[in-house]
Amino acid sequence: MTALFDKKNGMHLFTLFIVLGAIAFMATSYVFVRNQASETARIIDDENLKGKFSAIEQYVSEFIESHERNVYKISTSPFVVSAVLEGVDDPQVVKDKISLVKPHELESYINLYDFAGDELYLELELSQPLAQFIVDSVKDGSMLINKTYIFFSADTKNYLLITEPVIYNDLAEGVIAYIMLLDESNLIERLIADKNHWFGISQNQFNWSMTAPENWHTEAKYIASFDINLLYASSPEFLQRTESDFLTSLFLRMLFATCFTILVLYILGRKILVSPFQTLARSEQLLEQQTAELISKEAESTRLARVAKYMRDGVVFTDADVNITWVNGAFEKMCGFDISQIIGRKPFELLQGPDTDIAAAKKMNQLIIKREFGSSEIVTYSKSKKAYWFEVQIGPLYDDANQLEGFMAVARDITERKKLEQTLKDSVQKADAANVAKSQFLASMSHELRTPMNGVLGMTELIKDSSLTDEQQEMVDTLLSSGKHMLSVLNDILDFSKIEAGKLNLNVSSFSVKDIEVDIAHMYQALCDEKGLTFSLSSSENAQYVCVADKTRIQQILQNLLNNAWKFTQQGNITASIKVIDHSTEPKLELDVADTGIGISQDKQSHIFLPFSQAERDTTRRFGGTGLGLAIVSELVSAMKGTIELNSVIGVGSQFRVTIPIKLGEHRQDTKARIGSVFDGSGLKVLIVEDNKINVTVMSMLLKKRNFSCDVAENGQLGVEMAQTKAFDLIMMDNHMPVMDGIDAAKAITALELARKPIIIGCTADAFEHTRVNMMEAGCIEVITKPINSAKLDEVLLAVYARD
Repeated sequence: MTALFDKKNGMHLFTLFIVLGAIAFMATSYVFVRNQASETARIIDDENLKGKFSAIEQYVSEFIESHERNVYKISTSPFVVSAVLEGVDDPQVVKDKISLVKPHELESYINLYDFAGDELYLELELSQPLAQFIVDSVKDGSMLINKTYIFFSADTKNYLLITEPVIYNDLAEGVIAYIMLLDESNLIERLIADKNHWFGISQNQFNWSMTAPENWHTEAKYIASFDINLLYASSPEFLQRTESDFLTSLFLRMLFATCFTILVLYILGRKILVSPFQTLARSEQLLEQQTAELISKEAESTRLARVAKYMRDGVVFTDADVNITWVNGAFEKMCGFDISQIIGRKPFELLQGPDTDIAAAKKMNQLIIKREFGSSEIVTYSKSKKAYWFEVQIGPLYDDANQLEGFMAVARDITERKKLEQTLKDSVQKADAANVAKSQFLASMSHELRTPMNGVLGMTELIKDSSLTDEQQEMVDTLLSSGKHMLSVLNDILDFSKIEAGKLNLNVSSFSVKDIEVDIAHMYQALCDEKGLTFSLSSSENAQYVCVADKTRIQQILQNLLNNAWKFTQQGNITASIKVIDHSTEPKLELDVADTGIGISQDKQSHIFLPFSQAERDTTRRFGGTGLGLAIVSELVSAMKGTIELNSVIGVGSQFRVTIPIKLGEHRQDTKARIGSVFDGSGLKVLIVEDNKINVTVMSMLLKKRNFSCDVAENGQLGVEMAQTKAFDLIMMDNHMPVMDGIDAAKAITALELARKPIIIGCTADAFEHTRVNMMEAGCIEVITKPINSAKLDEVLLAVYARD
């Protein structure tokens, strides 16, 4: 052996080094591997236990839950409920009926107890402690609320007892106890995992437990939902055997890896020691690698040059002084210059023209000065002086030493896009003009429709107050109702038009909840009486608060909700309430409307607040309406920063609740005491300034019924002249008239130096807020929108003369 080893032989020394290193490695590794094997065996056992625990727990849960379903099925059967409520007269009858629903594949028993814990029916006699536990649990109510799970043994047999409350009309009237025999086929055998692991169940309630093999260490996991412990035990030899097997496996693999490593080291070491040209080989390898990288970079540069040359966007390279050094063919085509005419020139000097934006040019210059990346859109000119739009992206270029080489710009022709943008702007302007035309059309139609409607409704109301037969009275009522419906449709369309145009203005004023209640109550009481519906409208105890909000719009919301309820309710009742919720920081007004109508399905409730939408396709045909009422309510509530809630059930009815933020003032007395009174104009002279003869006739008859002395002026100019020559107490001023309109006439009369200034009330068919504002600013103390009815006229006259 000594003769074979030569200390001067480097290969021998290298081999000895490898062998000694391998032995030291094996000895050291064995110590660490042994400890690791023990720890790994425990980890494997723990992980294996987690999976088994989870599977066994799931099985036990499913086993008990499957029998819970049997218990629930039996507890809800009519004869079990009847037996608990009425008692058991014939146990055999109960047994026969229970056998029909009780599972037959296993041995089970049923016991019944009433809500006092008394035994009603027993199929299995229980031990005295267990029977007493059930009686006590029923009496204290715990079993009448929750299920109970009890494992117990009797006569060397194991049982599972599950209790379930027997419910009648949502009340627990008794308890059913389901008792199932446990045997190896339905539970115990399946809990035994294998010869190395054991699983079982225990319960502290009656000290019941399954027994693990002798000398096996047992662990428990509590399952709260069933009040049981899931038991686990493993064989003492199992962990030792696992550790030994794992250590053997690791050692064999480590030995194989060590041998393989020795072989590789030997081969590589021999190669290195015997190769005198190692350094030269490495140098040659490095040179080959660098050559390959250079070829790759040249190929990449060639490809990039082709991309820049043939791409559709224009590409421009400049030096550090922004003189052009190269452009691609696309840029030559865009600007019309050859590359020979471009090289050495500055881009902005070459392409600027009369319409070039100086600000955009300065922005590009600032990017160059600051050496930043950026983009801009600018008008440029070609060689033929043709203007076109460029989108230019510019950025600096640096060499490997991070020194500025120049700049690169990519230009894209966006002329067509700019033309499209201008076309879209023109379209928007045309759309705006169309909206203006629509508003003007609606204003004109409002006036043209309200003027004849004033005559129709005014005359109809006057005829209604005359002596008529019952048949004539019914026809007049129908005519009046139809006219009011037409006016309501017109109001809805105009209101929605204002909302759509963004011209909905809120007019904040002071009012009390009682004001709204008095206005609404008598109107809908009559309507509901006609349909045989019960109607009630209530307000909160603090209804006399002064609320600061838009009273007209709030009243409109309530009316639209009541209209909706009245329309879709054929029988039953409609209830409404108005409440002031007095919070110190955020007072609110709450409107609540409920009906017993047709209801709205859940999937349609989000659609009914859309314009011209109703819950069902045939709703309009069956009940009428424009489909705008709730859309207007939604927009008004949103404009006042409020909320709206809907609860509805098909065939039961609907409830709408609107909450609107308001401000509160001081308490005041009821201001609606005189609502419903007829104004007495005895001794008062009135001038009617109106060009429409029908409206003159209607207004004259209404005022004469109130004992006014009436004169008429056919236009504003005549009205001013008559006001100068004769003293009038009241002037009813129309808006649109020939020669001089109502606004100019009101201004002229207000400016007159008269001994006694007449009260001017505007009368207009324009239902727009700006018309009302203009007439009030011209000198009118109040403005009435046509058509004018007796109740509205009395209300305005009473209010005006109360102020006067």
